[in-house]
Amino acid sequence: MPSSPDYRRPFGFTLVELLVSIALIAVLGALLIVVLSSVRQKAATVQCTSNLRQIGIAIFSYTSDHQGQLPPGYDWDEAIAEYLAVSIDDAGKPLSYTSILQCPLDPAPLGDAQRSYTVSRMTEDRNDPKGVFGARTLTDAEGNKSEQDSRFLSEIPFPDRTIMVAEKYWANNKQFGRAYSGTDGWMGVNSAPRLEDGAYYHGEGTNYLFCDGHVELLKAEQVIHPYFNTSNWRSGRWGIGPR
Repeated sequence: MPSSPDYRRPFGFTLVELLVSIALIAVLGALLIVVLSSVRQKAATVQCTSNLRQIGIAIFSYTSDHQGQLPPGYDWDEAIAEYLAVSIDDAGKPLSYTSILQCPLDPAPLGDAQRSYTVSRMTEDRNDPKGVFGARTLTDAEGNKSEQDSRFLSEIPFPDRTIMVAEKYWANNKQFGRAYSGTDGWMGVNSAPRLEDGAYYHGEGTNYLFCDGHVELLKAEQVIHPYFNTSNWRSGRWGIGPR
């Protein structure tokens, strides 16, 4: 008896099946990239928040050892270096850098001595409620110059609503350097740190350390007046006055 025809399918994939498989792999790969990017950003936000909390603890440790007064405005990170476990020499100068002072999303390479944070400085008039750190070079009636003292914590009536340290990217903002260590002038919405795609560092905004030690993620519009407003460049959260 003649054998029946063999209708079994040849081994292998058809062209259509192969193309569908490639398309599915591409879609899954794209989804995986999005998920990994989101996870990376969330991890960076957590790390940045931790950095600012550690900076806050170091600042409060300094104030505890200095009769309640905040560190000098120009040299705040140098003043708290030992509280951040940074080795210092006999003159109190840091001998190394620390990752605590750099947000993982800062565009500068890690280990490049970059500083991602800036403190809120006062204006020349100490009675002006803006800012908490000193920095201005003051000149008295005789022409003698001195550096402005930072505020005492006791001078800040609303510490939970007063910004102490903010994220800010400047290419030359280097650890333990005086340049760009604080902001006591213009800081508009357009100067808030952003990623290359224009998004804020941490999705919805950037991190701010307040004078009570808590860290809050806020949009620039919540803490900085519009770019064109040159008379009131910082909102109430930057000052110690009534809300």
